[in-house]
Amino acid sequence: MKISYVTAWRIARKRLKIPYIKPYKIDKKRPIDADNILRERLRGVIKKGVKVFFMDECGIRHDPSRVRRLGLYIVKADYPSVNVLACIPLFDGKPCFMLTYSNVDSRVFANFLYLLRVGNSGNIVLILDNAKFHKNAYVFSVASRLSITLLFLPPYSPDLNLIELVWKDLKRWANTYYHSCYALEFIEDEFYYLVSKGNYTGYWIKKFHDVLEEGISMGKFFSYLIYYLLTSFISQ
Repeated sequence: MKISYVTAWRIARKRLKIPYIKPYKIDKKRPIDADNILRERLRGVIKKGVKVFFMDECGIRHDPSRVRRLGLYIVKADYPSVNVLACIPLFDGKPCFMLTYSNVDSRVFANFLYLLRVGNSGNIVLILDNAKFHKNAYVFSVASRLSITLLFLPPYSPDLNLIELVWKDLKRWANTYYHSCYALEFIEDEFYYLVSKGNYTGYWIKKFHDVLEEGISMGKFFSYLIYYLLTSFISQ
């Protein structure tokens, strides 16, 4: 059986646990020094004992990856879709996952913060984008009450949010099994499987190593950095 180069590379990357860096098109509205902006925001926030998470929302549609066309008309089917709220830890911490069939607003996001707090103790730093429902008085009051610090990314900088890499793999899995009516029911299991098996944090640790060295134990930092370098060497 012949397989394409892309499929062969995906299988090898999954088995060797090679991190995937999603190719993003640079937005014109993105600050030129986005990395430095985030670096300054991290200083003083990343401390020993603080759990750092990357959070985002994602809409997953249960449909085939190819658009079906009949002449000049697109054949549309009523495929179910869900909205997922999730976060992954940088070092320590338990990933959090929440699935909803409703639109995501400040109330839904606040419920996610409660769910995150139930699974994790201690101070939490949550790195996320600048969606409007992330920034209102109600969300800030809930986050303050739960001892969760919201750290916002520079605008138009999705490549700095590690969970975007998880979304790519999760959407590929959903599209692969679109013919199965039970695919959406197993999204949560697949999410936790991807987080446990994949190395999504390596390149981010390497990029912001100067800030992380100031805030975490050196042993933990170098253990993650060495793991990233080894997986990168294997991929070459």
